[in-house]
Amino acid sequence: MMRVVCCTALLGGMLLAGCSGGNPPVEPEPLSPLVAFISSAQPTASAQLDDPAFGSGILVTLEEAFVSASGEDCRRAAVIAREREAEMVVVCRAEEGQPWKMMPRIMGSAHP
Repeated sequence: MMRVVCCTALLGGMLLAGCSGGNPPVEPEPLSPLVAFISSAQPTASAQLDDPAFGSGILVTLEEAFVSASGEDCRRAAVIAREREAEMVVVCRAEEGQPWKMMPRIMGSAHP
């Protein structure tokens, strides 16, 4: 339900009026299993998991954490899906408390 707040004020002989409609807070989308693992695991950690974007039984090996050129906290991992080459995946967040997001996927080989 949206709440609308209206008010009026007298300022320097002028009557000012305005309304503001506050949108309800937006819940962040839940992290995918892959992003959740990468964002919480320690470097060199590995896991086998299912992820909607990569399929079932993928092998994920966390590599290093780094700060991007734009100052984001990032983590890189090698992902091996069934019958595919390893792929590098990077997740970043702008600052502490912000949600982690997967960066555009980098296709090509990686060293697991």
